[in-house]
Amino acid sequence: MTTFSRLQWWFRFLLAGLLGIGALSNSWQATWLNHGFRAGVLGFLGVAVLTLFVLGFRCPRCQHSLLLRAATILGTRGPHACSRCGASLHDRRAAKD
Repeated sequence: MTTFSRLQWWFRFLLAGLLGIGALSNSWQATWLNHGFRAGVLGFLGVAVLTLFVLGFRCPRCQHSLLLRAATILGTRGPHACSRCGASLHDRRAAKD
């Protein structure tokens, strides 16, 4: 598994997590009794998914966050490399499987 495919997996995790939270919030009817609890649980799940995504979207060699370059990495074709250590994101040797 290359680093690029691992980053694609983390992006799919973010998408599935946010869609799951949206589906849960739509199916969980709010009443005056559970409104605060519902908002707290949905907020906690949202923060948990986003935190896991931020912590997972890293270079496996130097652990530098690639979050600021995520749109460029996932949105364009071509060779991409870590801005800190220069490891290729398309090379199997850079990834720690």
